[in-house]
Formats: sequence, C-alpha cells, structure tokens
Amino acid sequence: MLRVSRQAAGTARGATIPAPTAGWNARDALADMKPGYAVALVNYFPRGNSVDLRRGFDVHATGLPSTPETLMEWSGATRKLFAAAGSGIYDVSSAGAVGAAVVSGLTNARWQHTMFQTAGGNFLVACNGADAVRNYDGTTWTTPSITGVSGADLIDVTAWKSRLWFVEDGTSFAWYLPTNSIAGAASSVNLGAQFRLGGTLRSIVSLSQDTADGPDDYLAFVSSKGEVVIYEGTDPASANTFAMVGRYRIGAPIGQRCVIKIGGDAGVITEEGVQSLLAMLRFDRGAAARATITDIIRNAFNDVVREYRGDFGWQGITYPEGQWALFNVPVTAGTEQYVMNTASGAWCRFTGMDAACWGLYGDDLYFGSGTSVYLADSGYDDGGAAIEGQGKTAFDYLGSRGLLKRVTMLRAIMVSNGVPAPKIEVNVDYEDRVPTATPTFDTQAALWDVALWDGATWGSGTAVAKSWTAVSGLGRCAAVHWTTSTTTLSISVTAFDLLFEPSTGAAL
Repeated sequence: MLRVSRQAAGTARGATIPAPTAGWNARDALADMKPGYAVALVNYFPRGNSVDLRRGFDVHATGLPSTPETLMEWSGATRKLFAAAGSGIYDVSSAGAVGAAVVSGLTNARWQHTMFQTAGGNFLVACNGADAVRNYDGTTWTTPSITGVSGADLIDVTAWKSRLWFVEDGTSFAWYLPTNSIAGAASSVNLGAQFRLGGTLRSIVSLSQDTADGPDDYLAFVSSKGEVVIYEGTDPASANTFAMVGRYRIGAPIGQRCVIKIGGDAGVITEEGVQSLLAMLRFDRGAAARATITDIIRNAFNDVVREYRGDFGWQGITYPEGQWALFNVPVTAGTEQYVMNTASGAWCRFTGMDAACWGLYGDDLYFGSGTSVYLADSGYDDGGAAIEGQGKTAFDYLGSRGLLKRVTMLRAIMVSNGVPAPKIEVNVDYEDRVPTATPTFDTQAALWDVALWDGATWGSGTAVAKSWTAVSGLGRCAAVHWTTSTTTLSISVTAFDLLFEPSTGAAL
C-alpha cells in the first residue's frame, strides 16, 4: 500500500499513504495494524479506492405524537410506508405533516413485521407481543382471526415456504399457519427440548445456501441463551418431512430485533458480535471469529454491548443502494451506527443520526427520531447541521520499522464538489494529536469560454492539494489524522502525501 521514494539516507523522502479503504479496525494492536486500515473512521464510508463522507438526512414526515419506534413498508403494485409511534400506526408515505392514526388504541409501538403473498394479494403482517396481529392489504388494516394461540402473545414473524411463522413471547413455542394463509388455526412446535441451555425462543429466520446438490432452504430458531436450532423440510406436522439438521451455539442475542437478513444468510446481533448463521453451519463455536461479521471491530462492539445491551434501539438493516449493512447502537448520547460495506466487508461508524428505528421505502432508507421520520443518505447536511467527519490511518513505518524519521510536510488528496477545509495532523508513535493544520486546496475545473475543449476537466470541480502543509513529528511510525465539518460539500479522501527525513544512523 505504501509507496516510498528511493533516496539516500538522511535526505528528504516522499511517501504516499492511500485512504484507509480496509475500514475501521477496533481489534488489532496499533503496532500490528496493517496498512489500509483506520484507527478511527467516523462518518466516512470505505469504498474501493477512497473513503467518502456520508451524505446527510432530510426531514420527511412530521407531527407524530412521540418517537416512532417502528417503520414498516407495504409493497405491492404501489408502496406504502407506516410509522408506529405511541399508541398508533401512521401513514408516512407522503412527505409533510402526518394525519390521524390509521390504527389506534395500541399498547406499544415496537412491531416486528414481514411481507407475505397469498392468492388474495400482498399483505404486511405485524405483531408486537401485546396487541392482536395486524394485517395490511394495500387499502385496509385488519385483525386476522388466529386460533390456537392469542395473537397478542406473538412477538416475531417470518415467512418460510409459503407459511407464516410466529414466536410466542416468553416461551419456547413457535407457531405456524396453514400454507398461503394469513389467518386460521395455528399449530405449534415446542423447541424447549432442543434448547439445552434453557431460555426462550427469541427469533425465527430463514436461511438459504447453494450446495453441490442444489439450493438448501433452512429455518433457524434462535434462543435467548444463544442456541440456534436449524430445521429442514416442508410440512412441520410430519417428522418425515420436517426435521432438525443441526444445533449450534452463538452469543446470547441482544434485543428483539436481533436478526438482519444479508442475502441468503442472516446475521444475529449477539453479546459476542454480529454472527453469521450460515458460517456457523461450517464452523463450531471454537472458530467463532470466522463466523463473526464484526470481528474486526470486536473491541468497540463489546464495549457498547456491556454498557447498552438492555436499551431499546438495537437493529440491523441492509441498504442495497448504498451497499450498507447498518447496525443501530443505542448509546448515552442517543444512537450511533456501525456500518459495513457489504461488498468489501470494511467498517466505519456513523454519528449524528439519533435513530430509534430504521426502515426501507422502495430503494430509500429512512429512520425515526424525535417526532419525525427522516430520509437518510440525502443531501450534504444533517437536517441543517454540519456533518462531522473524522479519520485516522493505521500507523505506518514508512518503509523501515526501526528507523527514526522526522515528518515535516503533509498533503491531503481529496475529491470534492467544492473546496473543502479539513484539518490535518501527523501523529507519530501511536500518539493521538488533534488535527489543527488547515491545508490549501485549489479547484481543478474547466472555465466556460476559457478552457480548451476536449482538454479540460468539466463539472463542478475536483479539490486537490495546492501546496504542502508544514507538520512536525519525530518517531518511527506515522499516521494521518484528519477532520472535516461541512453542510455543503461531498468529500472523498483518496490519499495523503508525506515528506520525511530518515535518520542517518543504524536502525535501533
């Protein structure tokens, strides 16, 4: 990754440290962290050849009676977005002030939901463990007639092989309806005998993987103690066609919304990190790091789990448009998000979006906060406030691990739609100095009626470093620390150039 010019010892040398596209690393010791990682990466999303300042958010729907705790999308010929807040469910499909509740008199606003298709149409099916199950068909909200179990006791729902499956709150019972049905007589499967550590059933999720014999579809039952029991088959009423194929251990799940679907896989938010269920099929718990999606940020993740595991707000969601797998983390100051690039597996951390819940509406991502619903990944500011970004590269020995160097000059290479005003600093030997220097940038853009046709760069401009910035650092290794604050710009960090003087003495 590092490029160092070859010159005689004792003379000035140049080096380029590329942007930390491998993402945030909160696992490895600073002395052992490989180039390409970031010690800190806040509100900068790692892409293939740059780290980009995330976009902001805009207000979408206002006037809810309290903080929305659930966002639910109905998808059919058209789409609808609903927010659950206080004792009601509200239609927030259109921007602006919300109207009256479309469902009222509810006990809580913490719903789990899924889409389900039958011959009668497309249905949004939702349950919250306190009120009767609710269905929405594109026009009307109804309460389905479910017998065998009280709908008010059902707290989680998933669809698998043309059936709806529910979790009965506080028990080890899973309930399922007849095929292609949103109502009717529910039948049960008691997982108690399979949960050897005790506990209750927390969530049900489908899995799919391709094998040499073709695709395999599984149904996974996750217990509150971190046991996962996986079944395969078709008719759960028959032991000949529905049988357990494995039992696995993961960490104890956190929150009711502990499962995130990632393609055919599912990640479970646990006290040991976010763990892949398909990976657990291949590895035992002794190799859990290979199945833990958050392994590279495990120290940071474990810290927030210890402090906030009992708080509401834990949730995972995939956002295909942005290539995000986003995990909402409640903290003292609100919430923050740990975000993974689904293409590369690189991580970063988002702040400034105090979200109680997240949801997709079409291809767009929304979150609930305050008494409003916001459109995320939009514009250059956070509802009028600046987006505060920060990054710090891994410490690099600049071609020689034992040799002392004096870093004297620094230049940041950034791409922007304007002229950014970052603050930068070189940190040496694992220090953490706050950036203070403001480099000079120029806008490399074509001027109308001045630039040569077919020979100039057209568009709003590319910001590049115009001159070197003087810095001071004496040590064996160096990292670049930068911060940005903007309400108007997109910023993409591609590299940093350094000038340094190596010691003329032998390496120590």
